[in-house]
Amino acid sequence: MNLIKRIITSPEPIITIGNRLLLIKPGVVLLIKNLPDSTDKAARIKDHLMILLEGIIAKVISLNSQAKLNQLLSSNINRVIKDAEHALIDIRENQEAHKKESIEIMEKMVIEVEASFFNMGLTDQQEEQLLEIMTKAVAESLNHFEEGLEIDNKISNIIDSLGTVSSSAQGL
Repeated sequence: MNLIKRIITSPEPIITIGNRLLLIKPGVVLLIKNLPDSTDKAARIKDHLMILLEGIIAKVISLNSQAKLNQLLSSNINRVIKDAEHALIDIRENQEAHKKESIEIMEKMVIEVEASFFNMGLTDQQEEQLLEIMTKAVAESLNHFEEGLEIDNKISNIIDSLGTVSSSAQGL
């Protein structure tokens, strides 16, 4: 282990030990056994291997840069997904609270109008006509709420999809 540390930190990019050759660059060490005895052939092999080593280093740098970029993109995508998921959950909760409050307002109105019938001195026909108008308005309001339920389902589906995408992205 100590020898490996010395080799990696060596200031010399080429070390020849007998018929062995070590080519050292940051992040890459290339060991060649049985280097030819001919100095001319050995020199050509060294030159070719140094060129090859430069290409390897360039590729390692490129792969490291791409990995960092992918990690950054993945974390940004996860953040956006989580933000969207939280916003949709807030929207759904606000919409549900709004629906409950609207129903309570309609129910309160019906009770107050029915109670006021005695004080108004309306005929039975007039009371029925008013109740019919109110019943129709309540029915329309309920239809509107049912359409809101469809929106709730769509929001829930989007939240589920975002959760799935977020889980999948974290696995990358």
